[in-house]
Amino acid sequence: MMRIVRVLVVLAVLSSAGALTFSQQAELRIWHFPIPGALPAGLSIAPNGKVYISLFRAQKIGLLDPATNELSVRDIGASPGSIYAPSDDVVIYALPMDDTIVYQVFIGGEAVWQLPTAGAWPTALTSAPTGPGQINLWFAERTAGKVARLSPAQIAVTLPFFAPQKHTITPQVQKLTPNVVSVNSNFHAGNPLLPPPLALVHARTVGPVSEWEVTGFSPGYVEDVALAVASGAVWFTTDAGGLASLDPPSNTVAVQTLPPGAKALGVTVAPDGKVWFTDVGTPAIGVLDPVTGDVRLWPIPGGVQPLELLVEAGGNVWFIDREGDLVGFLRPGANEFVLYRLPAGSFPVDLELSADGSVWFVCERGNYVAQLSIIPVLGPPPVAPGAGAARILGYSIAQQGNRATIQVIYSYDGSLGFPVFVGLYVLPSGEGFSYAPYRIEHAGTGTATIELTYGGPGPATTEAIKLVIYLPGGQAIAEREVEFRATWTP
Repeated sequence: MMRIVRVLVVLAVLSSAGALTFSQQAELRIWHFPIPGALPAGLSIAPNGKVYISLFRAQKIGLLDPATNELSVRDIGASPGSIYAPSDDVVIYALPMDDTIVYQVFIGGEAVWQLPTAGAWPTALTSAPTGPGQINLWFAERTAGKVARLSPAQIAVTLPFFAPQKHTITPQVQKLTPNVVSVNSNFHAGNPLLPPPLALVHARTVGPVSEWEVTGFSPGYVEDVALAVASGAVWFTTDAGGLASLDPPSNTVAVQTLPPGAKALGVTVAPDGKVWFTDVGTPAIGVLDPVTGDVRLWPIPGGVQPLELLVEAGGNVWFIDREGDLVGFLRPGANEFVLYRLPAGSFPVDLELSADGSVWFVCERGNYVAQLSIIPVLGPPPVAPGAGAARILGYSIAQQGNRATIQVIYSYDGSLGFPVFVGLYVLPSGEGFSYAPYRIEHAGTGTATIELTYGGPGPATTEAIKLVIYLPGGQAIAEREVEFRATWTP
């Protein structure tokens, strides 16, 4: 049998792209919902760029097409919260008041899973790249004080056709000039010789749902969860401001020590394993090194209630501040915040980054969904710190089945210290993909070899691969996006 191997080779010298500075103007596009008091609670961007939105008080799911400004609305008869779109036509959402999670074909049928714990209030749906089911979602059972996973082996969906209501919404468009503020970060050294205390927690599995009573040793709510793909640890925060991680195979929880006064709320894990969180006690954006226990905090100028955050390629951080009515951007390497103020009374509550780099978010009191896009600066692009120190000179990609060998020809002058790393991002979604970054220890020109593996539950397609040279803190110093359309089979 002939086997097809996809190979992409570029031998020409390529110019490297430095990290952008985000101190310029942004364009804000606001789509107000035609349903008064809908109380949007969450959003998720489908692979085709359309945006699914949960409307809690209106008891509806919305689907916005930004290209046509058309909003399709489906009445579900219950109040949806956290939401996740695994494909263009399917949306998964939690019904916190009903203790259920729903898998729904937007114009068709659905599958419903009842949680084994009453009064759980499921939230913070987080997709896992691997697991025992057809879908694998981690989530918080907020009021039950549990971390849980949904992993159904089969998904039985009824197939009625549903015609959603359609509305055309003309977005409001405005330019926002940011407030750029430099801050002094606060460093708190950990003790790598004194690991965090461990607690054995109770676990049980009922059907496709597995639950861990992670706050049983310290009663409270679980506010947010995030998955560390490399280690399999599930990080979570509590209503008391605690930050901890669950190791599912051993049923143990490691409780981290945060600086006095810090209270973690939102949490996410960067590709390098660093754990980022919003701190409502300071308020600040924080990062924990789980290996050393080191914590660094960047106080937010005028911050009130930072909720969710995301780490983009290169290690920079977007976040929202609910009561502060702002969308913020932190450049850790520069100790600099870029703050975009929203209309008063907006109250942003969820955000997501799209493939084009824009930021999407929903505002519960403003009753709208919005897109924030940085306006390109005319003329030569700004030069970021470290730009020019490294270059991606060429590359080759050979892919077959679920594996690819990627070679990156690079140069690095050593001016930013050692080590630096060569890594990559799979576009449009890296779910199910894994690799070990290449470590550069010496100045000069060389070739980095990276073995990329796909381990997802089913076939996956890629459109591009972004090659990145980055510092230990995650800041990109050279990057190159390569078109690579391929099908990967597990």
